[in-house]
Amino acid sequence: LKTLQSWLFECKNWLSLEHGDFKIARDLIAVNLHRKMREFELTVTTGSKNMAGTDASVYVTFSGNKGNSPKIKLIAQNSSKVFQRKSVDKFLVRFQDIGEIKTLRIEHDGKGLASGWFLENVVMKDVKDLTIVYYFLLHGWLAKDIGDGRLWREIPSKKTLAKEISSGKLIKYRVTVHTGDVRYAGTDANVYIIIQGKNGQTKKLFMNDDRNNFEKGMTEDFEL
Repeated sequence: LKTLQSWLFECKNWLSLEHGDFKIARDLIAVNLHRKMREFELTVTTGSKNMAGTDASVYVTFSGNKGNSPKIKLIAQNSSKVFQRKSVDKFLVRFQDIGEIKTLRIEHDGKGLASGWFLENVVMKDVKDLTIVYYFLLHGWLAKDIGDGRLWREIPSKKTLAKEISSGKLIKYRVTVHTGDVRYAGTDANVYIIIQGKNGQTKKLFMNDDRNNFEKGMTEDFEL
């Protein structure tokens, strides 16, 4: 009462043992009614690997230099299925101003048949100022049974991209790995590579896929 500040706590969900997700308690995010809201368009690109798509529910949380957004479920704006193999899906998200966006946490609930998801990237554009764009690059799995088993990733933002990426000219490489045939040569560990060139280097690239990789005597190709 002394500061005359007001907060809104939105729920928009059931507190019930008979409806919705059957929860009777919820944590609600405070929205300061004196702080401006911002709206962004998210473009989410799913990869082209086999079984890359998912029917699971996907959520995003953003961190900025002034705070964090609430956890937001990405919901299709029409009846079409989203997050399918090779799909490019758009969503609108709205939350209080948290300043310059630093990281994106993206996750899914693991529900549905073959819920593993191969995410290429997320592009975030300010609806009111189209010069404000953030890029979140992953090219990796969020899956229980592939890689490290995590269903979430925290991705740092980029405000600019290399020329070949921003122009849409992604360079693909085929990497061939030969595992030796001596005793115990294979591994079940997660395998990554970093490719270095005269103009810089790639991020850490995850090489396991849905096969049983890196077994004794195997020769395998990976497209990166």
